[in-house]
Amino acid sequence: MGLETTLHKTGQPTRISNRGGGRNSNVEVLRILAMFLILINHFPWNLENIVGHGSYLERLPLDLVVALATNFGGVGDCLFFFISIWYLCEESPSLKRSCKRAWILERELLFWSLTLFAVFLAVTALHATEPVSAKTFLRYAAQAFFPTATNHWWFPTSYILFLLICPALCEGLRRIGRDVHYSLAIISTVVFGLVPFGCMNQLFHSWNMTYSVWLFVYQFVLVSYLRWYKKDWLDNTRMMTASAWIGLALGVFSQIAIVSAALMFKESTTLCVFWMNCPAALPSMMVAIGLIALAQRKAPRHNRMVNEIASSVFTVYLILTDGFANSVIDDFIKGLDMTGWMLLLISFLLACGFFVLAVHLGFIRQGLFAVTVDRNRGHWFELVWDKAMERIERGEHKRSNAKA
Repeated sequence: MGLETTLHKTGQPTRISNRGGGRNSNVEVLRILAMFLILINHFPWNLENIVGHGSYLERLPLDLVVALATNFGGVGDCLFFFISIWYLCEESPSLKRSCKRAWILERELLFWSLTLFAVFLAVTALHATEPVSAKTFLRYAAQAFFPTATNHWWFPTSYILFLLICPALCEGLRRIGRDVHYSLAIISTVVFGLVPFGCMNQLFHSWNMTYSVWLFVYQFVLVSYLRWYKKDWLDNTRMMTASAWIGLALGVFSQIAIVSAALMFKESTTLCVFWMNCPAALPSMMVAIGLIALAQRKAPRHNRMVNEIASSVFTVYLILTDGFANSVIDDFIKGLDMTGWMLLLISFLLACGFFVLAVHLGFIRQGLFAVTVDRNRGHWFELVWDKAMERIERGEHKRSNAKA
Protein backbone atom coordinates (compact mmCIF):
# COMPACT_ATOMS: atom_id res chain seq x y z
CA MET A 1 0.00 0.00 0.00
CA GLY A 2 3.03 2.16 -0.20
CA LEU A 3 4.05 5.13 1.86
CA GLU A 4 3.17 8.59 0.65
CA THR A 5 6.23 10.05 2.33
CA THR A 6 9.82 9.13 2.99
CA LEU A 7 12.33 10.46 5.46
CA HIS A 8 15.58 12.24 4.83
CA LYS A 9 18.37 12.31 7.38
CA THR A 10 16.81 15.42 8.85
CA GLY A 11 13.90 13.31 10.04
CA GLN A 12 11.37 15.46 8.18
CA PRO A 13 8.84 13.75 5.90
CA THR A 14 9.09 14.70 2.25
CA ARG A 15 6.45 14.05 -0.39
CA ILE A 16 7.59 11.75 -3.18
CA SER A 17 5.96 10.35 -6.27
CA ASN A 18 4.20 7.00 -6.05
CA ARG A 19 6.21 5.90 -9.07
CA GLY A 20 9.77 6.37 -10.21
CA GLY A 21 13.15 6.19 -8.60
CA GLY A 22 12.73 8.29 -5.43
CA ARG A 23 12.44 5.39 -3.01
CA ASN A 24 15.16 3.20 -1.57
CA SER A 25 15.09 0.15 -3.81
CA ASN A 26 16.71 -1.98 -1.09
CA VAL A 27 13.45 -1.67 0.84
CA GLU A 28 11.20 -1.82 -2.21
CA VAL A 29 12.65 -5.23 -3.11
CA LEU A 30 11.42 -6.42 0.28
CA ARG A 31 7.96 -5.04 -0.51
CA ILE A 32 7.93 -7.13 -3.70
CA LEU A 33 9.16 -10.19 -1.79
CA ALA A 34 6.47 -9.66 0.85
CA MET A 35 3.72 -9.62 -1.75
CA PHE A 36 5.09 -12.72 -3.46
CA LEU A 37 5.02 -14.59 -0.13
CA ILE A 38 1.45 -13.39 0.43
CA LEU A 39 0.52 -14.55 -3.09
CA ILE A 40 1.92 -18.04 -2.51
CA ASN A 41 0.07 -18.19 0.81
CA HIS A 42 -3.31 -17.23 -0.65
CA PHE A 43 -3.05 -19.04 -3.98
CA PRO A 44 -5.66 -21.83 -4.23
CA TRP A 45 -3.45 -24.90 -4.27
CA ASN A 46 -5.26 -28.17 -5.05
CA LEU A 47 -3.75 -30.10 -2.13
CA GLU A 48 -5.80 -33.24 -2.62
CA ASN A 49 -4.40 -33.77 -6.10
CA ILE A 50 -0.89 -32.52 -5.32
CA VAL A 51 -0.22 -34.61 -2.23
CA GLY A 52 -2.59 -37.48 -2.99
CA HIS A 53 -3.53 -40.29 -0.62
CA GLY A 54 -0.54 -42.60 -0.73
CA SER A 55 1.57 -43.84 2.15
CA TYR A 56 3.12 -41.58 4.75
CA LEU A 57 6.49 -41.54 2.98
CA GLU A 58 4.85 -40.88 -0.40
CA ARG A 59 2.89 -37.88 0.88
CA LEU A 60 5.54 -36.38 3.16
CA PRO A 61 7.92 -34.76 0.60
CA LEU A 62 5.15 -33.01 -1.34
CA ASP A 63 3.29 -31.93 1.79
CA LEU A 64 6.47 -30.49 3.29
CA VAL A 65 7.30 -28.53 0.12
CA VAL A 66 3.80 -27.07 -0.14
CA ALA A 67 3.57 -26.38 3.59
CA LEU A 68 6.92 -24.61 3.71
CA ALA A 69 6.19 -22.57 0.59
CA THR A 70 2.67 -21.54 1.50
CA ASN A 71 3.13 -20.85 5.20
CA PHE A 72 5.32 -17.78 4.79
CA GLY A 73 2.25 -15.56 4.59
CA GLY A 74 2.88 -14.22 8.09
CA VAL A 75 6.39 -13.14 7.09
CA GLY A 76 4.93 -11.39 4.05
CA ASP A 77 2.33 -9.58 6.19
CA CYS A 78 5.01 -8.47 8.66
CA LEU A 79 7.37 -7.26 5.95
CA PHE A 80 4.65 -5.29 4.20
CA PHE A 81 3.42 -3.56 7.35
CA PHE A 82 6.80 -3.14 9.03
CA ILE A 83 8.04 -1.11 6.06
CA SER A 84 5.27 1.40 6.77
CA ILE A 85 5.91 1.34 10.51
CA TRP A 86 9.62 1.95 9.96
CA TYR A 87 8.89 5.42 8.56
CA LEU A 88 5.76 6.21 10.57
CA CYS A 89 7.78 5.91 13.77
CA GLU A 90 9.98 8.84 12.77
CA GLU A 91 7.23 11.16 11.56
CA SER A 92 5.40 13.84 13.47
CA PRO A 93 1.97 12.16 13.51
CA SER A 94 -1.09 14.18 12.59
CA LEU A 95 -4.71 13.26 12.02
CA LYS A 96 -4.76 15.20 8.75
CA ARG A 97 -1.83 13.25 7.28
CA SER A 98 -3.38 9.95 8.36
CA CYS A 99 -6.77 10.84 6.89
CA LYS A 100 -5.14 11.87 3.63
CA ARG A 101 -3.36 8.53 3.37
CA ALA A 102 -6.62 6.73 4.11
CA TRP A 103 -8.38 8.84 1.45
CA ILE A 104 -5.77 7.94 -1.20
CA LEU A 105 -5.86 4.24 -0.31
CA GLU A 106 -9.66 4.18 -0.32
CA ARG A 107 -9.73 5.37 -3.93
CA GLU A 108 -7.61 2.37 -4.97
CA LEU A 109 -9.84 0.00 -3.03
CA LEU A 110 -12.95 1.46 -4.65
CA PHE A 111 -11.43 1.16 -8.11
CA TRP A 112 -10.69 -2.53 -7.72
CA SER A 113 -13.83 -3.46 -5.81
CA LEU A 114 -16.03 -1.83 -8.47
CA THR A 115 -13.97 -3.28 -11.32
CA LEU A 116 -14.12 -6.80 -9.89
CA PHE A 117 -17.85 -6.38 -9.25
CA ALA A 118 -18.36 -5.40 -12.88
CA VAL A 119 -16.40 -8.49 -14.00
CA PHE A 120 -18.50 -10.63 -11.66
CA LEU A 121 -21.73 -9.28 -13.20
CA ALA A 122 -20.44 -9.80 -16.76
CA VAL A 123 -19.22 -13.35 -16.14
CA THR A 124 -22.41 -14.27 -14.29
CA ALA A 125 -24.61 -12.88 -17.07
CA LEU A 126 -22.69 -14.75 -19.78
CA HIS A 127 -21.97 -18.10 -18.15
CA ALA A 128 -24.22 -18.65 -15.13
CA THR A 129 -26.55 -21.63 -15.46
CA GLU A 130 -28.80 -20.29 -12.73
CA PRO A 131 -29.49 -16.74 -11.51
CA VAL A 132 -27.49 -15.33 -8.63
CA SER A 133 -29.45 -15.14 -5.41
CA ALA A 134 -30.48 -11.73 -4.11
CA LYS A 135 -28.43 -12.30 -0.96
CA THR A 136 -25.26 -13.02 -2.95
CA PHE A 137 -25.83 -10.06 -5.25
CA LEU A 138 -26.41 -7.65 -2.36
CA ARG A 139 -23.33 -8.94 -0.53
CA TYR A 140 -21.09 -8.40 -3.57
CA ALA A 141 -22.67 -5.01 -4.24
CA ALA A 142 -22.11 -3.86 -0.65
CA GLN A 143 -18.47 -4.97 -0.81
CA ALA A 144 -18.04 -3.21 -4.15
CA PHE A 145 -19.36 0.18 -3.07
CA PHE A 146 -18.19 0.08 0.55
CA PRO A 147 -14.99 -2.05 0.58
CA THR A 148 -13.63 -0.67 3.84
CA ALA A 149 -16.90 -0.58 5.77
CA THR A 150 -17.66 -4.20 4.79
CA ASN A 151 -14.09 -5.39 5.49
CA HIS A 152 -13.82 -6.69 1.92
CA TRP A 153 -10.06 -6.94 2.40
CA TRP A 154 -8.87 -7.27 6.00
CA PHE A 155 -5.39 -5.78 5.46
CA PRO A 156 -6.31 -2.36 3.99
CA THR A 157 -9.35 -2.07 6.27
CA SER A 158 -7.20 -2.66 9.34
CA TYR A 159 -4.49 -0.38 7.96
CA ILE A 160 -6.94 2.49 7.46
CA LEU A 161 -8.24 2.07 11.01
CA PHE A 162 -4.65 1.99 12.24
CA LEU A 163 -3.84 5.22 10.39
CA LEU A 164 -6.73 6.95 12.16
CA ILE A 165 -5.56 5.97 15.63
CA CYS A 166 -1.83 6.17 14.88
CA PRO A 167 -1.38 9.84 15.90
CA ALA A 168 -2.94 9.23 19.32
CA LEU A 169 -1.10 5.90 19.71
CA CYS A 170 2.24 7.45 18.83
CA GLU A 171 1.70 10.36 21.21
CA GLY A 172 0.63 8.02 23.98
CA LEU A 173 3.68 5.80 23.60
CA ARG A 174 5.94 8.84 23.64
CA ARG A 175 4.33 10.09 26.84
CA ILE A 176 4.56 6.84 28.82
CA GLY A 177 8.33 6.86 28.37
CA ARG A 178 10.94 4.25 27.67
CA ASP A 179 10.51 2.02 30.73
CA VAL A 180 6.73 1.61 30.50
CA HIS A 181 6.98 1.19 26.73
CA TYR A 182 9.52 -1.59 27.30
CA SER A 183 7.21 -3.34 29.76
CA LEU A 184 4.30 -3.09 27.31
CA ALA A 185 6.42 -4.54 24.50
CA ILE A 186 7.60 -7.47 26.64
CA ILE A 187 4.10 -8.28 27.92
CA SER A 188 2.65 -8.10 24.40
CA THR A 189 5.35 -10.40 23.03
CA VAL A 190 4.85 -12.97 25.78
CA VAL A 191 1.06 -12.97 25.41
CA PHE A 192 0.83 -12.95 21.62
CA GLY A 193 4.23 -13.66 20.09
CA LEU A 194 5.32 -16.90 21.75
CA VAL A 195 2.19 -19.01 21.34
CA PRO A 196 2.94 -21.25 18.33
CA PHE A 197 -0.33 -20.37 16.64
CA GLY A 198 0.43 -16.71 17.14
CA CYS A 199 -2.48 -15.59 19.25
CA MET A 200 -4.59 -17.12 21.96
CA ASN A 201 -7.59 -15.56 20.23
CA GLN A 202 -7.61 -18.46 17.79
CA LEU A 203 -9.04 -20.41 20.72
CA PHE A 204 -11.35 -17.57 21.71
CA HIS A 205 -12.94 -16.25 18.54
CA SER A 206 -14.86 -13.52 20.33
CA TRP A 207 -11.66 -11.47 20.46
CA ASN A 208 -9.96 -11.60 17.09
CA MET A 209 -6.60 -9.83 17.08
CA THR A 210 -4.68 -11.86 14.50
CA TYR A 211 -6.14 -10.22 11.41
CA SER A 212 -7.48 -6.91 12.65
CA VAL A 213 -6.33 -3.41 13.54
CA TRP A 214 -5.15 -4.73 16.93
CA LEU A 215 -2.48 -6.75 15.17
CA PHE A 216 -1.05 -3.50 13.76
CA VAL A 217 -1.29 -1.76 17.12
CA TYR A 218 0.59 -4.64 18.75
CA GLN A 219 3.27 -4.63 16.06
CA PHE A 220 3.63 -0.85 16.21
CA VAL A 221 4.30 -1.09 19.95
CA LEU A 222 7.17 -3.51 19.31
CA VAL A 223 8.73 -1.86 16.27
CA SER A 224 8.43 1.68 17.62
CA TYR A 225 10.29 0.63 20.76
CA LEU A 226 13.16 -0.66 18.62
CA ARG A 227 13.13 2.42 16.38
CA TRP A 228 13.06 4.92 19.25
CA TYR A 229 15.20 3.28 21.90
CA LYS A 230 17.22 0.46 20.32
CA LYS A 231 18.73 1.97 17.20
CA ASP A 232 22.06 0.42 18.14
CA TRP A 233 20.41 -3.00 17.78
CA LEU A 234 18.97 -2.11 14.38
CA ASP A 235 22.35 -0.80 13.24
CA ASN A 236 24.09 -3.98 14.37
CA THR A 237 24.46 -6.06 11.21
CA ARG A 238 25.39 -9.25 13.08
CA MET A 239 22.42 -8.96 15.44
CA MET A 240 19.91 -8.30 12.65
CA THR A 241 21.34 -11.14 10.55
CA ALA A 242 21.01 -13.45 13.54
CA SER A 243 17.42 -12.25 14.10
CA ALA A 244 16.45 -13.16 10.54
CA TRP A 245 18.17 -16.55 10.60
CA ILE A 246 16.88 -17.53 14.06
CA GLY A 247 13.32 -16.54 13.14
CA LEU A 248 13.60 -18.49 9.90
CA ALA A 249 14.97 -21.57 11.65
CA LEU A 250 12.22 -21.51 14.29
CA GLY A 251 9.57 -21.21 11.63
CA VAL A 252 10.93 -23.79 9.21
CA PHE A 253 11.85 -26.53 11.69
CA SER A 254 8.62 -26.16 13.66
CA GLN A 255 6.68 -26.37 10.39
CA ILE A 256 8.51 -29.55 9.38
CA ALA A 257 7.81 -31.10 12.77
CA ILE A 258 4.09 -30.35 12.86
CA VAL A 259 3.46 -31.39 9.23
CA SER A 260 5.34 -34.63 9.74
CA ALA A 261 3.40 -35.39 12.91
CA ALA A 262 0.05 -34.45 11.36
CA LEU A 263 0.58 -36.72 8.37
CA MET A 264 1.61 -39.56 10.64
CA PHE A 265 -1.64 -39.47 12.62
CA LYS A 266 -4.05 -38.39 9.89
CA GLU A 267 -4.92 -40.16 6.68
CA SER A 268 -6.24 -37.07 4.89
CA THR A 269 -4.04 -34.42 3.32
CA THR A 270 -3.26 -31.61 5.71
CA LEU A 271 -1.65 -28.19 5.42
CA CYS A 272 -0.90 -27.10 8.96
CA VAL A 273 -0.60 -23.44 9.90
CA PHE A 274 2.05 -22.78 12.50
CA TRP A 275 4.42 -20.03 13.65
CA MET A 276 5.62 -18.80 10.26
CA ASN A 277 2.15 -18.18 8.87
CA CYS A 278 1.03 -15.93 11.71
CA PRO A 279 2.08 -12.25 11.57
CA ALA A 280 1.68 -11.94 15.35
CA ALA A 281 4.17 -14.74 16.04
CA LEU A 282 7.73 -13.91 17.04
CA PRO A 283 9.53 -15.90 14.27
CA SER A 284 7.68 -14.02 11.49
CA MET A 285 8.47 -10.67 13.09
CA MET A 286 12.13 -11.58 13.70
CA VAL A 287 12.62 -12.39 10.02
CA ALA A 288 10.85 -9.20 8.92
CA ILE A 289 12.64 -6.76 11.23
CA GLY A 290 16.00 -8.37 10.49
CA LEU A 291 15.57 -8.07 6.71
CA ILE A 292 14.32 -4.47 6.87
CA ALA A 293 17.12 -3.37 9.19
CA LEU A 294 19.71 -4.99 6.93
CA ALA A 295 18.19 -3.34 3.84
CA GLN A 296 18.32 0.04 5.54
CA ARG A 297 21.95 -0.46 6.52
CA LYS A 298 23.03 -0.82 2.90
CA ALA A 299 23.82 2.20 0.74
CA PRO A 300 20.52 3.42 -0.78
CA ARG A 301 19.84 2.35 -4.35
CA HIS A 302 17.27 3.88 -6.68
CA ASN A 303 16.18 1.47 -9.40
CA ARG A 304 13.20 2.84 -11.30
CA MET A 305 11.92 -0.56 -12.45
CA VAL A 306 12.06 -2.05 -8.93
CA ASN A 307 10.32 0.98 -7.46
CA GLU A 308 7.56 0.96 -10.07
CA ILE A 309 6.88 -2.75 -9.55
CA ALA A 310 6.80 -2.22 -5.78
CA SER A 311 4.30 0.62 -6.17
CA SER A 312 1.96 -1.74 -8.01
CA VAL A 313 2.25 -5.03 -6.09
CA PHE A 314 -0.68 -4.31 -3.79
CA THR A 315 -2.91 -5.04 -6.77
CA VAL A 316 -1.81 -8.69 -6.50
CA TYR A 317 -3.34 -8.95 -3.03
CA LEU A 318 -6.53 -7.07 -3.88
CA ILE A 319 -7.39 -9.24 -6.88
CA LEU A 320 -6.26 -12.59 -5.48
CA THR A 321 -8.14 -12.27 -2.18
CA ASP A 322 -11.36 -11.06 -3.77
CA GLY A 323 -13.84 -13.89 -3.25
CA PHE A 324 -15.03 -14.09 -6.85
CA ALA A 325 -11.57 -13.78 -8.45
CA ASN A 326 -10.12 -16.40 -6.11
CA SER A 327 -12.96 -18.81 -6.87
CA VAL A 328 -12.31 -18.46 -10.63
CA ILE A 329 -8.64 -19.33 -10.14
CA ASP A 330 -9.58 -22.18 -7.81
CA ASP A 331 -11.98 -23.68 -10.37
CA PHE A 332 -9.32 -23.47 -13.07
CA ILE A 333 -6.68 -25.18 -10.90
CA LYS A 334 -9.09 -27.95 -9.96
CA GLY A 335 -9.86 -28.50 -13.63
CA LEU A 336 -6.24 -29.36 -14.46
CA ASP A 337 -5.81 -33.05 -15.27
CA MET A 338 -2.58 -33.44 -13.28
CA THR A 339 -1.35 -34.71 -9.96
CA GLY A 340 1.76 -34.72 -7.80
CA TRP A 341 4.90 -32.80 -8.65
CA MET A 342 3.65 -31.79 -12.11
CA LEU A 343 0.53 -30.14 -10.68
CA LEU A 344 2.66 -28.40 -8.06
CA LEU A 345 5.02 -27.05 -10.74
CA ILE A 346 2.20 -25.90 -13.03
CA SER A 347 0.39 -24.25 -10.13
CA PHE A 348 3.56 -22.43 -9.11
CA LEU A 349 4.09 -21.17 -12.66
CA LEU A 350 0.46 -20.03 -12.78
CA ALA A 351 0.97 -18.17 -9.49
CA CYS A 352 4.03 -16.42 -10.95
CA GLY A 353 2.07 -15.58 -14.10
CA PHE A 354 -0.76 -14.16 -12.00
CA PHE A 355 1.75 -12.01 -10.10
CA VAL A 356 3.08 -10.52 -13.36
CA LEU A 357 -0.43 -9.99 -14.75
CA ALA A 358 -1.69 -8.29 -11.58
CA VAL A 359 1.32 -5.97 -11.45
CA HIS A 360 0.64 -4.88 -15.03
CA LEU A 361 -3.02 -4.30 -14.16
CA GLY A 362 -1.75 -2.15 -11.31
CA PHE A 363 0.27 -0.13 -13.83
CA ILE A 364 -2.90 0.39 -15.88
CA ARG A 365 -4.75 1.62 -12.79
CA GLN A 366 -1.93 4.02 -11.99
CA GLY A 367 -1.97 5.30 -15.57
CA LEU A 368 -5.72 5.92 -15.44
CA PHE A 369 -5.37 7.71 -12.11
CA ALA A 370 -2.47 9.81 -13.44
CA VAL A 371 -4.69 11.41 -16.11
CA THR A 372 -7.79 11.67 -13.89
CA VAL A 373 -7.94 11.80 -10.09
CA ASP A 374 -4.17 12.13 -9.59
CA ARG A 375 -3.68 15.16 -11.82
CA ASN A 376 -3.82 17.21 -8.64
CA ARG A 377 -3.34 14.48 -6.06
CA GLY A 378 -4.98 15.20 -2.73
CA HIS A 379 -6.71 18.38 -3.96
CA TRP A 380 -10.22 17.20 -3.13
CA PHE A 381 -9.09 15.99 0.26
CA GLU A 382 -7.59 19.40 1.06
CA LEU A 383 -10.85 21.10 0.06
CA VAL A 384 -12.98 18.78 2.20
CA TRP A 385 -10.58 18.99 5.14
CA ASP A 386 -10.36 22.80 5.05
CA LYS A 387 -14.14 23.08 4.81
CA ALA A 388 -14.63 20.74 7.75
CA MET A 389 -12.06 22.63 9.84
CA GLU A 390 -13.76 25.94 9.05
CA ARG A 391 -17.10 24.59 10.25
CA ILE A 392 -15.55 23.20 13.43
CA GLU A 393 -13.83 26.51 14.15
CA ARG A 394 -17.04 28.46 13.55
CA GLY A 395 -18.89 26.13 15.89
CA GLU A 396 -16.27 26.54 18.62
CA HIS A 397 -16.32 30.32 18.15
CA LYS A 398 -20.11 30.41 18.54
CA ARG A 399 -19.96 28.29 21.68
CA SER A 400 -17.28 30.48 23.21
CA ASN A 401 -19.32 33.60 22.44
CA ALA A 402 -22.42 32.03 23.95
CA LYS A 403 -20.54 31.23 27.17
CA ALA A 404 -19.18 34.78 27.30
